[in-house]
Amino acid sequence: MATVDGPMSDKEWQAHDDAHTLSRAQEIMADEKRLKAAAGAAKKIADDLAEQVKNMSGVASGSLLDKMYPKMQTKKE
Repeated sequence: MATVDGPMSDKEWQAHDDAHTLSRAQEIMADEKRLKAAAGAAKKIADDLAEQVKNMSGVASGSLLDKMYPKMQTKKE
């Protein structure tokens, strides 16, 4: 049984968390059905993020405002 010697340092906590992550990764890699499902979910996440990037790029470039207010122009002095 594990004993608690006090709070873990950041490095100890990270190593502990990484060990759990690697253990879960091994479980997923060993299960073909689960691995395919995870790959499909990763593709959907990537597609969703790509759409968000496209939308945000339009906002950043000002093209969205140009479409919303095409007659609005700043006066050049």
